[in-house]
Amino acid sequence: MATVFSTEFKVRSYEVDFYNHVNNGVYVNLLEQGRNEFLTQKGISYKDLQEKGIYFVLVHTSINYRSESFIDNILEVTGEVINFGNTSIRVKHLINNKTTGKLAADAEAVIVFTDGKNPISVPEIIKEAFA
Repeated sequence: MATVFSTEFKVRSYEVDFYNHVNNGVYVNLLEQGRNEFLTQKGISYKDLQEKGIYFVLVHTSINYRSESFIDNILEVTGEVINFGNTSIRVKHLINNKTTGKLAADAEAVIVFTDGKNPISVPEIIKEAFA
C-alpha cells in the first residue's frame, strides 16, 4: 500500500483573488508544497537529491476545483503515489478544507526524474519514501 502523506496550510491574504477566494493558481503551489513537506518529513531534501544528480520535474498537473476556500481557512493537502513508472510517478492529491468540511480540489500530478539532462529511473530513495 502506498504512503498517503498529509500536511496543512492556512490560507494567507495574498492567496485570494478579487472575489476573495483562493486563486486557482495557488492550488498548484499547495500541491508542490505538500510534496516538499512530505519529502522533508522523510529526511529527503532537494539539495541532497541534487548533490546525488537527481532532479525531478513536474510534467503534468490536472486539477478539479470543487469548492471555494477563503482567508484563514485551513487546507489539508494529501497525496498518494498511484503509479510508479520507469522514470516517473503519478500522484493523486486531495485538498480538503478543514474549516468548511468540504473538498476544495482533487488533482493528479506526474513527476519525471532526470539527471539534469535526461530521464532516469525512479530513484530507490523515492521508491522507499513513497512505498
